[in-house]
Amino acid sequence: SVLVTGAGGMLAKAVDLALAKRGARYGALSHADLDITEATRVRTTLRQIRPDVVINCAGLIPQREPTPTDVEYRRVNSLGPLLLAQECDRIGARLIHVSTDHVFAGTRPIEDGPYTEDDKPDATTSYGQSKAFGEIAGAPHLTVRCSFVGLGERGLIAWLRAVGGDREHTARIGLPIPLWRNVTWSGTTAPVIARALVELAQRPEVTGLMHLTTGEMVSKATLIRMLWREGVARPFAGEECDEPVANFWIASNRSDVPALPPLHEALRELAS
Repeated sequence: SVLVTGAGGMLAKAVDLALAKRGARYGALSHADLDITEATRVRTTLRQIRPDVVINCAGLIPQREPTPTDVEYRRVNSLGPLLLAQECDRIGARLIHVSTDHVFAGTRPIEDGPYTEDDKPDATTSYGQSKAFGEIAGAPHLTVRCSFVGLGERGLIAWLRAVGGDREHTARIGLPIPLWRNVTWSGTTAPVIARALVELAQRPEVTGLMHLTTGEMVSKATLIRMLWREGVARPFAGEECDEPVANFWIASNRSDVPALPPLHEALRELAS
């Protein structure tokens, strides 16, 4: 059986749907059901449920309001996964933990290629550092680094829809809105990541650290234009700009990464 933590979040909802479509035995717990930073609750809950696999989608992100403090980031993104891994070891379960491309600082020149699993995290933000500290790579566990967009209450698409559909909102921001052409990204969508996580849950031999990506790299400006083209969000007045500069292109040097569809296909699925 599979236990999903962080239920209610964008990715956990997608994992829930993917598991249901496969007819898997699973349960999903929200923060109210299980605070992963409380050792006693983690121990009691996992020993009662005794899952074979825990997929940890719980975490704090910068888009949350109010912005989490350094201490909050460390408790949820660093301590929480450690407590889950420790209890999984005690009951003989496997943890699949979801991390991020932002464990890297994004300062690598594009011409030097993508970040791979061999590169050491060098994040300078509290969020990125907390995610790096929370990565669990010892067998039988697996940490998956990824980035995704989806139809949630927060994130890029929610922002694009707010800007494209709310004239007062765009008036406050001012037009044209900058489109970053020197910020690179190699993610996909939440449903695609969710299906890959469910596949990985059925492959106990896959452990360690994995970059879950197609390896495609686009700029944030290109991503936004792709979302417009696929009808995921309504176009608005935007102007490409050169600043800031950040490279979050990741790729995998592993041969056992689940096959992911091309980005344009994944985005089209969101619009359907």
